[in-house]
Amino acid sequence: SWPHEAQKAQAIAARTFTLNKLKERRKNAFDVEATVMDQVFKYKKYESLSSSQKAVRETRGEFIANNLGIVEPIFYHASCGGATDGADKVFL
Repeated sequence: SWPHEAQKAQAIAARTFTLNKLKERRKNAFDVEATVMDQVFKYKKYESLSSSQKAVRETRGEFIANNLGIVEPIFYHASCGGATDGADKVFL
């Protein structure tokens, strides 16, 4: 039910997060964890993937970068409990 542009932004953030994890763990026997450590997604059969799949397709190859390359670290969360603090309060 999220607006399509928000889903596209989420796809780009998730892709950037994953690219960082791939780089960070390139010497490990695994890439990402299917836990909250790496933003697990548990699909429920009553949920429709079509809109999120469309967002992923439409942003294919897009990630967050600056003149130094892929931005790292990048953080996002599945649930904020209804409120968040500004970055200045979280990242001193």
